[in-house]
Amino acid sequence: MRFAAEPTARILMRTARTAALATLDTATGAPFASLVTVAMAPDGAPLLLLSALAVHTRNLAVDPRASLLVDDRSSHTAVGDLLAGSRVTVVGAIVRLSEPDAIAPARRRFLARHRDAEGYVGFGDFGFYRMDVVSAHLVAGFGRIETIAGTALVRPIDAAEGLVAAEPDVLAELNRDHASVLRRVAMQLGRPEGDWRAIGADPYGLDLECSDGGRTLDARLEFAAPVSAAVELTTLLQRGKSSD
Repeated sequence: MRFAAEPTARILMRTARTAALATLDTATGAPFASLVTVAMAPDGAPLLLLSALAVHTRNLAVDPRASLLVDDRSSHTAVGDLLAGSRVTVVGAIVRLSEPDAIAPARRRFLARHRDAEGYVGFGDFGFYRMDVVSAHLVAGFGRIETIAGTALVRPIDAAEGLVAAEPDVLAELNRDHASVLRRVAMQLGRPEGDWRAIGADPYGLDLECSDGGRTLDARLEFAAPVSAAVELTTLLQRGKSSD
C-alpha cells in the first residue's frame, strides 16, 4: 500500500523552522550549503529572510537555482538512528520579493514563526525571498521514498483570498476564544498537552506552536478539504471535522 507521500512532505515543510540551503558557488560552481531559517507562505512556498552580505545570497543573485532540505525535528533524540526520521529536499528557484504587496504577507508569516527576527528584519541588507518549487524528494523511512511534483506542495489559494487577507484577525480570534480547541487538536495530532497557539491559517490547514521547557514544538493540521472563509475554519475546528 502506497504511503501518503504528499501530505507527509507538506507537513514537514509547514512545520520547518530551519533548513539546509544549497546554492551554486559563484566562483567554482560547486554546491554551497548553509543553514537558514524558513517559513511557508499560505500556498506552501518556502519563504526566507536573507542578508545580501551572505555567500548564499550572492550565489542566488547570479543563479537562483537552489534546494532546501528540511527534516522532522520531532524525531531527533539523544539515542537511536538519526536517519530514521523523515526528510524532504525541495528543489526550485529562489528569488527576492520586490513588490510591497508580496513583502508584507511574507514578513507577517516569517515573523509569526521567528519572532527573534524582529530585531534585524528592518536592516537594509536583509530582504525576503520565495522559492518557486519545481519538485521535491521525500525520504520517510525504508522503502518510503517518493519524488513529488511542486504543484502538490505549492497549491492555489485564489479561491480563499478573504481568508488569507484576514489571517491576523483569524489567528487572534482562535488564540483568544478557542485555546481549548487548539489544545485538543494538537493532542489529537500526537503532540503533548500544553498552551498551543495558532501561528498560521491557510485554506489547506492550520499551523500551531507551543513552548515546552525552552524549546518550541510545532504541529500542522491538514484539512480534509480546503476552506475559503474564516467562519468555515472555526466551525471545522469546533466540530473536529479534519483529516488525520
